[in-house]
Amino acid sequence: MSVSRDRIVLIWSVLLAVLVLAPLGLRGYVLSYDMVWVPDPDLARPDVWGLGTALPRAVPSDAWVAVLGSVLPAWLVQRVVLLVVLVVGAVGAARLVRDLPVGAALVAATFWSWNPFVFERLLIGHWPLLLGYAALPWLIAALRRDVVPWGTVVLCGVALGLTPVGGLLAAVTVLVVARRRLVPLALTVLGSAPWIVAGLLHADAARTDRAGVGLFDLASEGPLGSAWTALTMGGIWNSLVAPGSRDSWLSAGLSLVLLAVALVGARRLARSDRDLLVRLSVLALVGLVVAGAGRVVPGLLEALQEVPGGGLLRDGTRWLLLLAPWWAVTLAHGAAALVSRVADAGSRGIALALCVALPVVALPDLAWGLGGRIDAVDYPTSWQQTRADVATSEVRGDLLVLPYSSYRAPAWNGGRSVLDPAGRYFPRTTVVSDELRVSGRVVSGEDPRAAEVGSAVADRDVDALRDLGIGLVVTDASAEPATEPLGELVSTHGTLTLSTLGDAEPYASSTIDRVTMTAVWLVYLATVLAGLVLVVRGAVGGRRGAAGGAGRT
Repeated sequence: MSVSRDRIVLIWSVLLAVLVLAPLGLRGYVLSYDMVWVPDPDLARPDVWGLGTALPRAVPSDAWVAVLGSVLPAWLVQRVVLLVVLVVGAVGAARLVRDLPVGAALVAATFWSWNPFVFERLLIGHWPLLLGYAALPWLIAALRRDVVPWGTVVLCGVALGLTPVGGLLAAVTVLVVARRRLVPLALTVLGSAPWIVAGLLHADAARTDRAGVGLFDLASEGPLGSAWTALTMGGIWNSLVAPGSRDSWLSAGLSLVLLAVALVGARRLARSDRDLLVRLSVLALVGLVVAGAGRVVPGLLEALQEVPGGGLLRDGTRWLLLLAPWWAVTLAHGAAALVSRVADAGSRGIALALCVALPVVALPDLAWGLGGRIDAVDYPTSWQQTRADVATSEVRGDLLVLPYSSYRAPAWNGGRSVLDPAGRYFPRTTVVSDELRVSGRVVSGEDPRAAEVGSAVADRDVDALRDLGIGLVVTDASAEPATEPLGELVSTHGTLTLSTLGDAEPYASSTIDRVTMTAVWLVYLATVLAGLVLVVRGAVGGRRGAAGGAGRT
């Protein structure tokens, strides 16, 4: 793309992002379901580095948050991440249609940042998955170039590898899109190395509850059923995070119009680049198959939960991310085809504006902080005071948080549900429940230590908790279910009570695990640095080449 074209796409992408993020302001933390950010994240927590007792679901994403949050204000890091999620992917989508006019590129960019998948995953707090989503079009564009920009491939693999599911999606993309697969596949593995190795170290616990399959199944949004919901990149299992507008016939009609434009574009693309259409269609088909597996073959999916790593297929709608390239590219080609059929220049402008606006009009919920459903808040003073007490306590042992439930809906967060921030907030290894309650049913967790602690909490057995390494307990009186503090009172601030059970031996990973993960993190860091160096060298070389070409004209 030319400089002016790049600039237009970037400006438009930023404007769309501002329309979503503007009400969040410049300070405070967005806490929504799994999106948990805390001030001054603790670098010493074993689970940050894949050395805890739980499965490495937040490896390496938590490590990046902790490192960057120790250099910059954590709230600022979060804002940058959310901006990157909404802007970088949109600009990348425009690069997938470099051969089309800038107006068509704007259609691709708009759809990429404005669709049900982005809404639902942003509201449920899956920001690492969305960072991988932002990297996906760049990875596809890089893999299709005659001279592959390996630095871009490395960094895209790292972005997608922030989560285990993202790492699998990166591997699938390489297998489907790349002409030569071995090297990019190896780079993808390196970008996912921390969670791969940490997962192998936790292989005994890497089995998930079969009951979760039905609870995390594809949901139906709107009047056209679950298949249509999946095709239009919606259907997250939690109905509370679905866009309200999707229930209307107007939204269904507009999505039908989007599909019609996309089919026109697919026909046009079949003539100009059939290979690209086929590869993007295969990616989309993979996403649809995995998303619908819980409905079509629930028994098979339940059996896979007994296989280590099978839980990565449980929330299958995460795989709908793979539909986005097909939609963005075919919509751009469809818009280009429709506009080219209009003779009058003014009418062409109107037609193009309608194509660009269509994704936004079809999903108005995304605007202005997801329609006010997310907001930025500050942690109460009582949390800061209790944090200081924990930091200065001389009692040995890890920290337990009560009530022993995984999610909270604190009043200071506007009553919005969020994974208990205490698990990351306090400067000490913290044990929290990893059981999930979905539609009144309990989905068992995988962390064996958390299960043992839960049994001791149910029995209010202080000696057993101390034997399990618990020395301090923080109890939140405002959280459900109501729970009495355990142990000897240390301090009370607001709704938080800090108490002690006495000195205990804190959890420590084995020497072999620490050495193994240290080596893995060094290799991972070297991979990231190599990718950055290659990208910078390519950018500098490209500018010099452009300057030299301009000088010769």
